[in-house]
Amino acid sequence: MKWWANRFALSVWLFLLVILLTALLVSFYVRYFPVITGQGWTSRTWIDDVPRVSALALHPDGGLYATQEFYPPRGTLLHILKNGERQLLLGNLGKPDGLVAFGDGVAVGQESGISPVLWYRQGKIEELFTGNAVEALAAWQNRYLYTVEDRKGGRLLRYDHTTKRLDVLYAEGEGMEGITRCPDGTLYFSEKKQGKVYRFNDVNPPEVVIEGLKKPNYLLCTPEGLWITEDATAHARVLLFADGEMSVIASHLRSAQTIIEAGERRMLVAEQGRNRILELIREE
Repeated sequence: MKWWANRFALSVWLFLLVILLTALLVSFYVRYFPVITGQGWTSRTWIDDVPRVSALALHPDGGLYATQEFYPPRGTLLHILKNGERQLLLGNLGKPDGLVAFGDGVAVGQESGISPVLWYRQGKIEELFTGNAVEALAAWQNRYLYTVEDRKGGRLLRYDHTTKRLDVLYAEGEGMEGITRCPDGTLYFSEKKQGKVYRFNDVNPPEVVIEGLKKPNYLLCTPEGLWITEDATAHARVLLFADGEMSVIASHLRSAQTIIEAGERRMLVAEQGRNRILELIREE
């Protein structure tokens, strides 16, 4: 009996060891597997070691505004200079997830419950309006701000800075994440859990235009098409939807967040799962 008991115990230990080694290999694969870019694109790390990096916007000096999506009171708005130096602009934020250039500064949203959308400019802070679990922000004509709320019954909001009026355009969201307005005025938003991207107008209900995505997150509309990032913790992608076709620009990312244009043939992506900002470069 003792021999069989020892053999059984050894088998259990070997089984547990195999599980542990498998988990370590999977963790290593997910964490360190290199980003794969689509045809005509390359990638490199633009800046590293930015914990919980989330939202990005261009700074007038050629650097970046960036948020760190920590829970209150640890969330921050940073100024990242071209040489990589970081300057703290705002602290005590609650999961600052939305950021967009607005006027002579940036508008900053906070996802932690009922919180104000802030306007930071030249060292001054102004509260513009209040939302509940505010996610991404989009600006239009330097007058309007659009945002979505990441909650059941979340709202699509439009703020008119000229009149200070806040309009609810839609109030049946299921965890909305990204929003963008195209140069022609078309409005899109994403629902992460549903894996869908919707087109919206003021007349008809939201129309599903893309589905089957892996946690679609931030959106960006340019003359080239609709850019989409995925917030999956492994195998997240950067996608470009144009003329009814989907192209994979980059894959094997971890929790991709904001994507912005950073000059000719350059895009910047906040890769939160690796605490870095990734640069995607179109080859000539």
